[in-house]
Amino acid sequence: MLNRGVLGVGNHEGGRMNGRDGNAGLLREYDLAKQADRDVFNKGSNAHFGSTAGFAVVASKYENKAAFIDLQPLFAKVREMYFTTEDNYQKTTQTGQAPNQWPYTFDADPSWKPQLVKTIEVKEPTAVIATLSGGPKARAFIASRDGTLSMYQVGGLGSEAPADANEISPIAQINIGQNPTCLAYQKFSSNTIIAVSRGDRAIRWIKYTDKTPTLIRELKDNRLQDPVNVEVADTHGIETNLISVTDFKGRQLLNYRFSQLVWATQGGQKFGMGPEGKDNFECGGTIDFPGKPFAISASNVN
Repeated sequence: MLNRGVLGVGNHEGGRMNGRDGNAGLLREYDLAKQADRDVFNKGSNAHFGSTAGFAVVASKYENKAAFIDLQPLFAKVREMYFTTEDNYQKTTQTGQAPNQWPYTFDADPSWKPQLVKTIEVKEPTAVIATLSGGPKARAFIASRDGTLSMYQVGGLGSEAPADANEISPIAQINIGQNPTCLAYQKFSSNTIIAVSRGDRAIRWIKYTDKTPTLIRELKDNRLQDPVNVEVADTHGIETNLISVTDFKGRQLLNYRFSQLVWATQGGQKFGMGPEGKDNFECGGTIDFPGKPFAISASNVN
């Protein structure tokens, strides 16, 4: 399970999308068929809504390797085609399977082909993740089967600067538990990731600076038989932190709360965790599955 890890990130998180009136807006307000609207995303108020550079990390457990790939040519070409001239935009409307129809194959147009920058030796990598923002503090994280989580600086891969293989190197390590099968983003936090240790049957939180990762929280529960995947759930109307955990051999999905709950739109009442409101975690319930679930995508849809 999860013998390879793949991630791709850009140098901008997107964030607020400015509307025509200067307030927060929606993408549906704009029509890229109009030059003025393309200009807004090229050099205007939404120029940072789309990334201009980025990178991918591809890890192979059986080959004991991880590859760092520069995505800047890809991002640059997409921005050029959608956000610049009328001629370029019209080419994006001519879609199809032919090599010279949009999106072009890399053989037909090598200019936007991602470039391999460096391949490194990593013992049995099992999961990968990276910071969402670019710049000199952009980092990649690679977990190994023995529980080692290595943090890498990526140099120019995190920005529009030229990518340099010599700038890609490990700068710190931490043990996150045996056989980590998933590294997930801690939503609403710019410096925290969540790791699933299948071997330890544990969920662990790692907070990091640009130089050092630190273990800050751990969840162990007898109900967790074989955790392999985790995601932080969205909420609406309440303010709290929830995770959904996929339990492979246990054939179940489990929810846990790990912060105070505030009924933000229902009077502001506050509730702690556990019977006395003082626990570190609270199980919100389980769902059984006839098969063996291996991944979860959780979102609020009301």
